[in-house]
Amino acid sequence: MKNELKKITNLGQKSTRIEKELLNRIIFAENLIPACLTKVNKTHFYHYGNAFEIITEAYKEKKDINFVVIENNLTDIIKTDFSFRDINVICDELVDISNAINLWKILQQGVENLPSEKIDEYVSELQRKIINEIKHSETSKADIQSVLKEFENRKNEYKLKKETGQELLGISTGYEKLDNVIDGLRPSHFWIIGGYTNSGKTSASLNIVSNLIKQGKRVVYYSLEMNSVDIFSRLLGIMTEESGLSIIKGYSKKEELIDKTIQDIINSKLSIHTGKSELSEILFSMYQENINNLVDLFVIDFIQIITIKNARSEYETITTCSTEIQQIAKKLNVPVMALSQISNEGAKSSDGVVMSFKGSGAIASSADLAIEIGIGEESIQDWKQKMNDGKSVKMKWSIRKNRHGKVGMIEMSFDGRTGIFKDYEEESKANLNKEF
Repeated sequence: MKNELKKITNLGQKSTRIEKELLNRIIFAENLIPACLTKVNKTHFYHYGNAFEIITEAYKEKKDINFVVIENNLTDIIKTDFSFRDINVICDELVDISNAINLWKILQQGVENLPSEKIDEYVSELQRKIINEIKHSETSKADIQSVLKEFENRKNEYKLKKETGQELLGISTGYEKLDNVIDGLRPSHFWIIGGYTNSGKTSASLNIVSNLIKQGKRVVYYSLEMNSVDIFSRLLGIMTEESGLSIIKGYSKKEELIDKTIQDIINSKLSIHTGKSELSEILFSMYQENINNLVDLFVIDFIQIITIKNARSEYETITTCSTEIQQIAKKLNVPVMALSQISNEGAKSSDGVVMSFKGSGAIASSADLAIEIGIGEESIQDWKQKMNDGKSVKMKWSIRKNRHGKVGMIEMSFDGRTGIFKDYEEESKANLNKEF
């Protein structure tokens, strides 16, 4: 009998560890709760069933979960190390352990009450109890009424935007052609901008950041490769149409414009982070930044440099990063733009086909929007020659994936001196005006 009790205790300890892992996941990523509720309920928990019920009820009632956790003294659940495991895997493990504990309890009671006669009937009854226990552990699928309610809420939001004269569902990127295709930077969307090294990924992101700052929006930028001064000077160059290097060296004569632009950047409450590369640090920082001042866009430059403690491979690291960044975008309801390198195979794919990002296919599958930046000149030699001569070059922004709209290719011009991207037709007209 002692062995049976020890077995149940050991399973209970294992269940408690998994319960804390699960609760930790849904506290920091509450968008996982609906998927969680389709697999587990309070009865599956050995120790933290009440905590699970409190958190999930708070989600259903649209309360602030972090406040509810503190209010109900559940802070011991929160661990310093994030768990990045798939929520479905965690739930399945919890269900298996719960079934095992219940099975041991039934078998223990069966042995204790074993009769001296009619054994066949008793065993049949025992089997029925086991089957009923396992069936009882199954949960129902998500209520379609809650889905419809969310659908109607979203529909009303879009209707209100149109009534108030807002043409786009999201924030304008500053590029009319791009906005017409993607409807702007939409809340909770996860963007990927991909390309080879030196293809203009960082410049593209900073051009969009520049356009958001001009609209009075707040951006938080995570640069895992460049220092904050380089990022700031490049952004300042884009916003003033001046070389960032000339500005920092004091060669620019646009002092009044530069001073005004610096003040605009300060007023926008832009944040630039350069000392963070570990995923959990970045995620905690994103939560903190959004609490301090609501964020309109997060940018991560770039995803292949992010690290995870104890990750077994680059593939596992990038897969986990992609899914976690996608989830935090949804939880905070803020768009996240991540930059990525692409593989040789991805660069060869034709327009309209999702590119292959370096390290993991999870990047493309997690993204709501995937853009590849490529050369638009007739040859790479022409491109290099024009860049060396200080001329604008033609570039391609190929929308490889758009979860909510069209795909295709947009022609852009790029000035390597200032780092400015412009719509190609707009640049052509500007050149014509200069010539005549």
